[in-house]
Amino acid sequence: MSRKNAVKIKVNDSESSGYFFKASSKDDSFVISSKHGLCSRQSDCEEFLDNVQNCCRLCTQDLNIDNISFEIEGNKKLKPISYFSLENKDIVITKVDGVSNYPLRIGKIEKEKYYTYGYKSKCDKPGRILLNEPDLLDGICYFNICSDATPELIEKSEEYYGISGSLVFDSPEKDVLTAHAVITTNETNNDLGSEILHDIDFKEINNFFGCEVFLGKKLQFQLDDT
Repeated sequence: MSRKNAVKIKVNDSESSGYFFKASSKDDSFVISSKHGLCSRQSDCEEFLDNVQNCCRLCTQDLNIDNISFEIEGNKKLKPISYFSLENKDIVITKVDGVSNYPLRIGKIEKEKYYTYGYKSKCDKPGRILLNEPDLLDGICYFNICSDATPELIEKSEEYYGISGSLVFDSPEKDVLTAHAVITTNETNNDLGSEILHDIDFKEINNFFGCEVFLGKKLQFQLDDT
């Protein structure tokens, strides 16, 4: 369900992507995205505009969730309720008032082939991007875009606006998708940069929201297909 659960995010004039999923232990639902994708200061933050290394990973700026628009396929809006910013990562998890039936498992990057679904800027439908040859460095994973990087004959530097915040998956499992990283940067040449997920502090996240947010490896979950 990665296409239908892709989220289009709007903050002021900026657009990015996210993923809508269900908690593993309760009926709460969340959107996972990049931290800078929810920030209302993108247009006037000097460090962000100057591409200062790790500025968004280390940022402790409070987010104004009242200015954030989450929208999934079918123009359905998701209202943000509360959020948790991950320390030293450009990642935010936001609790929303929508209802998702699909939990999310977190995995370690060990394969060669991956994919992501996200909303390019000014697009009203999510698209799929095929990725491979992951290269890990200091908690960042650089993925090579193995599908056509410029399908619309637009320069790559402009073609991938809005993709930040998209989740990176491996091959779909029978019941639950496994996420490995969150796209955060459009790198040089044919790369997209991402924050890895397998090393996040699950206990801290669960304590904040009062539930088990992500599905454990040994847990089984029966999907509601209604």
